[in-house]
Amino acid sequence: MSTKAYLSAIVLAISGTAFAADVVSANIVGYITVTAPKALFTIIANQLDNGKGNKVADLIPSALNGTVLYKYGAAGYELNTAETIGAVTTWDDPAATLKPGEACFVLSPNGAQSFTFAGDVKGINGESSFAPTLVKKAFTLVSSVVPVETKAKDLGLPVVNGDVIYTYLNPGGYVLNTFEAGVGFDSPDDLIKVGQGFFVNSAADANRVWNRVFNVN
Repeated sequence: MSTKAYLSAIVLAISGTAFAADVVSANIVGYITVTAPKALFTIIANQLDNGKGNKVADLIPSALNGTVLYKYGAAGYELNTAETIGAVTTWDDPAATLKPGEACFVLSPNGAQSFTFAGDVKGINGESSFAPTLVKKAFTLVSSVVPVETKAKDLGLPVVNGDVIYTYLNPGGYVLNTFEAGVGFDSPDDLIKVGQGFFVNSAADANRVWNRVFNVN
């Protein structure tokens, strides 16, 4: 997967006082571009909040005919197929979301294509919006809320012994990275790129929220 990230307008506002404590706010806006190769499954992620609900119809207003998005949930995969006639794309479920923290497989059977997502970066300076939940004793398809290329050991996942990260290579299939308490990940330096999603197979007995924080100084 080829991915580009462009972030701009850093720290639009830094001010404010509340309850006798300094409050710092920072906005980062920009866009990322992810690429879906022809006829190969790829996991993609939208890591920017478009402020309009992050609906598929808004995020991907045009796509090649037959493009399919596969979101994973408790009932398995939910398919969302694009029918494109001329310049008009209609999705089976246009209201389906791809929010920061979520990810999905994409299959582009009729040619390679790129999708560009634009909006605000979340998770800045302690903000917890869009933090994904890792489902107990199950697979969850997620992405980092913050669009920064990161090593597995630096993702800030609330890991427990036996958790496994599954990244998907194209071609090549799944690559497993297991966490062992007191030791760390098998491959701590494996990179998670901007716009890339992955599975977490949780070994925990309870759900956990992955609140990744990125500080802007």
